Amino acid sequence: MDETRIDRRLAEIPSEQMPEVLRLASELYAQDRAAIEQAQQRRELLNAAAEAGLPPEYVERAAARLQAERVAPPPARRRRPRRFALLALGVGLFMVSRGMHRGFVATPAPPPVMSPAAVPIGPCLPISLGPYSTQRLTDSMLATPDNNLAELLTGMPPRSTPQRNLNGIPFRFDGVVLVGPGESSNGDDVRVAVKPEVDGIPIGRKAERLHFLQATHWHARSGALIGAYLVHYTDGGRVMIPIRYGVDVMDWWTTADRSEAAAQQRVVWTGRNGASNGPIRLFLQSWQNPRPEVPIRSLDMVTGSQPPGHAAPAPFLVGLTVEEAGGSQAPDAEIPPPGADVPPATSPT
Repeated sequence: MDETRIDRRLAEIPSEQMPEVLRLASELYAQDRAAIEQAQQRRELLNAAAEAGLPPEYVERAAARLQAERVAPPPARRRRPRRFALLALGVGLFMVSRGMHRGFVATPAPPPVMSPAAVPIGPCLPISLGPYSTQRLTDSMLATPDNNLAELLTGMPPRSTPQRNLNGIPFRFDGVVLVGPGESSNGDDVRVAVKPEVDGIPIGRKAERLHFLQATHWHARSGALIGAYLVHYTDGGRVMIPIRYGVDVMDWWTTADRSEAAAQQRVVWTGRNGASNGPIRLFLQSWQNPRPEVPIRSLDMVTGSQPPGHAAPAPFLVGLTVEEAGGSQAPDAEIPPPGADVPPATSPT
């Protein structure tokens, strides 16, 4: 519409109604923008489904079922299967995109244990993150002075391996593994380079469960996949453990907190540092291994699909503990040296 036509149209409007014209124009613009964004999201979903080998009619059936459940929601005891199906679809589509980029398609892992209150039932072995860490606990993260986890080491004997039991699980603290989409920022909007992945953290044994002590910098929408752990078995099989904002972790700073109930249940340590105006916190994610009979060779930590730039979420791992299956190390579980290649993926038997 040209300016002459707009002027003619506005000339017909009384001056006292001009503010109302501006208000209505703002509403119309917001509606059109929302419609454009929704259309883009629908196209992205259909493209992801196609890459995963899902025929479009299954996406339509899933949408129809969700619509019907919104009209007549089932009782609370029947809602768990729907949540699991949605999570499995989201994790599957995410891992397909990651797998195509890395040259393989990984098997999606079952969702991790939701409550961190479960006491470990098997022998626990804390894993050293030192050789694979991106920084020490006393280092300032994301170029923010005093933004560290030094308080986690309070009371530790000098010249000893720092270790602490949290929720009945022993963790050792000899490094932090931080990943992100290539670039994030600090509180002053200074750009900070962040590695997209750290590969080859050795496990070298059978595991009943894996326990992760973790958190993230910055916020994301609830349920967003901001990272993942890729589990490599000795037989070549792989599974993925998602790191979801508001479900598994939240911003480790509690300032202007947007806490989600699910992630709040996972808080197992709180403290302070010189950068945050409020407490800092760490979250426990416990993952039940679907293949405890097969030794785990190694573990990768990778970023999610969040775009790089200002305030990009950057998850970090502080502690990793293996709850062993059967209480013994597998004789054929070779620990790969740093930088060793992981064998090509095969379908687990």
